[in-house]
Amino acid sequence: MAGPVALHVADSGKGDKCVVLLHGYLESMYVWDDFTPLLTPEVRVITVDIPGHGISQVLGEKHTMEQMADVLRDMLDALGIEKCTMVGHSMGGYVALAFCARHKERLDGVVLLSSTPNPDTDAKKENRQREIALVKAGKKEALARVAPEAGFAVENRRRLKEYIADLTEQVYITEDEGIVALLGGMMERADQNQMLRECGVKQLFILGRKDGYIPVISTVASDRMGNTYNINGDTAAAYIAGALGASRLIMMTDIAGILMDKDDPSTLIPQITVEEAKKLYDNGIISGGMIPKVDCCIEALEKGVKNVVIMDGRIPHSILMELLTDEGAGTMVMKG
Repeated sequence: MAGPVALHVADSGKGDKCVVLLHGYLESMYVWDDFTPLLTPEVRVITVDIPGHGISQVLGEKHTMEQMADVLRDMLDALGIEKCTMVGHSMGGYVALAFCARHKERLDGVVLLSSTPNPDTDAKKENRQREIALVKAGKKEALARVAPEAGFAVENRRRLKEYIADLTEQVYITEDEGIVALLGGMMERADQNQMLRECGVKQLFILGRKDGYIPVISTVASDRMGNTYNINGDTAAAYIAGALGASRLIMMTDIAGILMDKDDPSTLIPQITVEEAKKLYDNGIISGGMIPKVDCCIEALEKGVKNVVIMDGRIPHSILMELLTDEGAGTMVMKG
């Protein structure tokens, strides 16, 4: 019990900082068991069964994300926690966003793990309605056969079959009323994009390659002392592309690309190797603001990116031209 609602809560570790981990739909606090020991040497970690899941109390016919956020506020009060970083997986991310909208003063940061600030699409709402109908018809086993596995990429299902089996069992032990209540709440959740832009709370989005999202990354970072830094966008892009194992990195700019004569667009170099680029450094053809841009191209290639394009963003549909045709709109830098 943590607050006026009967919650299943685990409180472990210690430190000045606190992290609250929120599980996803048809999961429980136990999905974090492998993560918690990695955090507890440094921070206090709270895991909780969101109401309607695990063994926490079902509160009514519908659990709105705002209602869940207020339950978490009461939990923090009961545990004597003034501020925390809230990490939400999938549905847990929706709850974390609602908490940020209502109680941002209680947050050091918010982390979305395979989650989104977007509201449900009409198609997603229809799917949730079908799930509600299945549960109300006493056919939860159909949900158990499909839902846990659907959360994993096809190529990963065999390797992670034990995790899928655990999640399947979790579906069976989750109360029908809890499933219906949270499905109803998720369907009605608000669009939180504007709130995130204006709240001033530190944010981190963690997405898998197969999640189907196109993330937009703000290249602002902070150190352990809380100092904020504006990171060069090209530098950040090079490191991110390397970490992701990207096949191609496109750097949009407002010039034609690398030119033999900076004043003559007709002298565009369509392709260049790293060694050739270094020679152009030496003779001054690559100069000024083009130097750090090409440096970042080389950095990305050294980190495993196959090729990098310095693209003229002024040309209409330049990205489509680069990706879908044999034409280009800039200079391709290759390892050689």
